[in-house]
Amino acid sequence: MINILSSADDPISELVKPLRRYYASGEINFAVDEKEEMMKELKRKYSQGEADDLDGITIQFKTGGSIAGRAILSRLLRLNIEAKTKDLLEKQLKEMETILGEPA
Repeated sequence: MINILSSADDPISELVKPLRRYYASGEINFAVDEKEEMMKELKRKYSQGEADDLDGITIQFKTGGSIAGRAILSRLLRLNIEAKTKDLLEKQLKEMETILGEPA
């Protein structure tokens, strides 16, 4: 692996692009006053997905993709969203803004 990386002209991010199965938002921060309540609201709103409460909230969808929110030691709710298509990711991001407000 190191030989491949050292001989490649492209950065690692370009080399792994063909291996990616999902579009990802990267970490998006939302300033919310009641993080625990907001994570409960996300769990209720997306009850069709499989939720995991370990270390915040993670919701996996059968259609592909997930929402992961972490709220540790700050008032920011940190979301990472994945989706099978770019359009689905953009739709999910807009929906998050209607629930959580503008990103911080």
